Amino acid sequence: MVRRNVYFGKSDVVQSFQTPHQGEINQQHCAVKLGDTWWEVAVPQVNPNGSAITIDQTDGEKSTGGAEAIGDELCASTKTDIEVLVWADAYKTEHTSYDISHNNCVHFCVAFVKWASEGKCDLNKQMSGAANDDDDDLEEGAPEQESALGDFFKKMTKAAAKVVYETLEEQEQKGE
Repeated sequence: MVRRNVYFGKSDVVQSFQTPHQGEINQQHCAVKLGDTWWEVAVPQVNPNGSAITIDQTDGEKSTGGAEAIGDELCASTKTDIEVLVWADAYKTEHTSYDISHNNCVHFCVAFVKWASEGKCDLNKQMSGAANDDDDDLEEGAPEQESALGDFFKKMTKAAAKVVYETLEEQEQKGE
């Protein structure tokens, strides 16, 4: 089995969206890279809430949405391109519409990393700056959990970070 590194990336562009309940939410687009291929949920440009989910894949230094890798690799994965395509189709089937608060690029990245690492890497904890309680279980070649990805949320507004984190916690508790 070929092991490929998994990276987290973000774009420099901050997008602002109006929501009926939370007001304005600012979000930096993010994506994950497995080996040489970026995977991401495309952000709809017009009226994002309720738009169909689109998953883009591209090779190169930047993702289609402009995300670039930040920090070191998150983990390593043995998932093949075919397995990723099957998983991405299943993700789109389960998560049919884009929602800035509850089903966005961050949610996709968290789910992708968890799946690709077979549950050994928790992007939620890394983005919040929390250490992984299971550091001993990380596979060889995967770096220890770092707080470097905490910078991702520092650049988002506090309101957006709180909404995203709470939503991800709720989904995790529900087993989604």
